Amino acid sequence: MASKKYKNLTYKNCSDIPIYNFDVIHKEGDYRWLMIGFDGYNNVKIPDNAGDLFYEILNEYCEIDGNRDSLDFYELQVEVSRLELRQIIVDALLETLCSLDNDNPEPVITELHLWDMPFNIENDFETELKEMLRIQRGWKTRYDRKKESLIALTTDSEPIDLITQKVALEGLLDKNHIDTKKIPAKEWLALGKRASIIYNARLKWQKNN
Repeated sequence: MASKKYKNLTYKNCSDIPIYNFDVIHKEGDYRWLMIGFDGYNNVKIPDNAGDLFYEILNEYCEIDGNRDSLDFYELQVEVSRLELRQIIVDALLETLCSLDNDNPEPVITELHLWDMPFNIENDFETELKEMLRIQRGWKTRYDRKKESLIALTTDSEPIDLITQKVALEGLLDKNHIDTKKIPAKEWLALGKRASIIYNARLKWQKNN
């Protein structure tokens, strides 16, 4: 179990979140790893703003790394998830509205307004319903395109897994063991940059000899 000392506390930045936790959240969206003391088994309470907290950490990570690809990918993941949720909810609301047949539709219409569906109750019911279905088809097209983009990114990019990176860093930096569950993301990036310098220097030496 996690220590009571760290109960419900989250990692705040790249200086404290272990690279292992960062990697799992980024790849799987499992915000439990944002909680200090979570070990993969114990119960933790995830704050409502966990997504925002991780976005800030990811943004800092990309600034240090000098590469926005991870941030862009994460933003697309979040957008696709939100559009998918919207599709499910609005489809259900419209289905309910159709079954009501103008019999006390106000509660459903109020919910639709929360999802940018401007049903005007003053207009003809059937006409407005057709308009909502048309608008929803537009939203579905947007969702489909974003999802296709995400699938394309996922298919085209084959990121090196954390273990492979760890072994490569240990070899280049002549370190016996790098504990990915303890080393902060910021330090991990620093080691990566140092390893890159060593690797490039070796290549240059090989070319000149």
